[in-house]
Amino acid sequence: MSDALLEMAKVAMAHLRDPSMDVTSIAPRLASYFALAGRMRQAVPELGIQLHHRMVHEALQWATRSSPFYRRSLPGLSNSGSLVPIEEFESIPIMNRDDISRHIDEIRTPTANFAFATFTSGTTSGEPLIIERCEEEQRYLHEFVSTMSPPRQRADKRFALRLVTPWHGRVLEFPSQYHFIPVSVTTLSGLKTAAKLLMRTYVHDSRENRISGIGGGLISVRRLTAYLEQSVDAAVLPRLLTLQSTSEYVTAHARRQIERFWGVDLIDRFGLSEAIVGAWRCLHCRRYHLEPYGYAEVISFETGRPIADGVGRLVITGYYPFMQAVPFVRYATGDAVRLFASACPTGRPGMELLGRIDRSVLAGVAWVIGEYEIYDILDEHPALQRTPVYSQFPVGLQEAGAFPVYRYERVGETHTLYTQLRDGDELDNDRLGQLAHGIKQTLTARTGADWRVIIAGRSTGDASA
Repeated sequence: MSDALLEMAKVAMAHLRDPSMDVTSIAPRLASYFALAGRMRQAVPELGIQLHHRMVHEALQWATRSSPFYRRSLPGLSNSGSLVPIEEFESIPIMNRDDISRHIDEIRTPTANFAFATFTSGTTSGEPLIIERCEEEQRYLHEFVSTMSPPRQRADKRFALRLVTPWHGRVLEFPSQYHFIPVSVTTLSGLKTAAKLLMRTYVHDSRENRISGIGGGLISVRRLTAYLEQSVDAAVLPRLLTLQSTSEYVTAHARRQIERFWGVDLIDRFGLSEAIVGAWRCLHCRRYHLEPYGYAEVISFETGRPIADGVGRLVITGYYPFMQAVPFVRYATGDAVRLFASACPTGRPGMELLGRIDRSVLAGVAWVIGEYEIYDILDEHPALQRTPVYSQFPVGLQEAGAFPVYRYERVGETHTLYTQLRDGDELDNDRLGQLAHGIKQTLTARTGADWRVIIAGRSTGDASA
């Protein structure tokens, strides 16, 4: 490590520790600080720790200074003469989705200049949540990402399909090497349009190019893939350089199908409609690394305290100046994750997504198995029923992107999983029993718990193991 880099790290840490340097002095340097902390993660780990500590402090200062809700609920934290200790931060009550919905008007900062609104679909809680975005955070995010992105990525523009959906409103735009062509595949005509767009050639700076990237919600990516498999000769499709998905969990079965068809790795992002903080799945360690827009804690189900390794619920705090219009401090997303203290080859800690807590399995406060882990097991069996996403599509496309149907209950120490066969698929009693037994063995091996699996057949009756 060069002396120049070490000196830069030393200066950066001095700036970050000094509360007299207000956020207007720190903010323009954040991109360089994050880049430096990434380069020196092994040599000077204290820089990354200090950077996140300062960002947590600034988030608290902004929230208590600008949000009526936080000013009232967190007295004594605003205008502090020193950095807020992490121990004090961890004593702040955790908020859940209901708390946000109930107090959203007070949480919103009245000084932020409204730009647009993003909203959740309401599928989790039954009640959509509207989150405002402001001009200041959008402008700062654009500058931050532009600084972090190497110049070579911004010089050569390519073309990509952006698979858009109508139920999240407008989303934040980031600088990109791509010209995005938006298209919705929520209708059959939209799928046909997407196929035609993939066949075309586009001109930029007097050079012809075809689409080389696709990105969008996982359901849209899976539906487009299924449609093209049925309708188009794969040999005439363009060769992709980038394939990205968001919104839904990617099972191992779905990942194999998508990557086999497109011949490129699928990079998926875990994100929240209500907060900018997200995480990308790493191609090195196959775990998720948090983006630099917020602070993540994993809270143990058993102790209620933050942990550095193990299973717990995910709690996030959005950093200032990335979240200004609606600041989030210690927001429980409703997701369970497994945190790994062992670093990936990149040197970054990683987490594994386990699913929504209310659809996962806990025995008291002891973790058993996550919703996504169950989906991974069931999705390997195509004969099992999926929930149709759009019934207006032809057979074969209705369930593209849908998860297997299951129901869970516990009696004593026995966990019971109920599922059923797909319409039109029939198995004789022996094969149905073998399927149930195979799923039971996998669940038992994965969890060490006692399981019973019941599969409802259409004409053969139920099978259990």
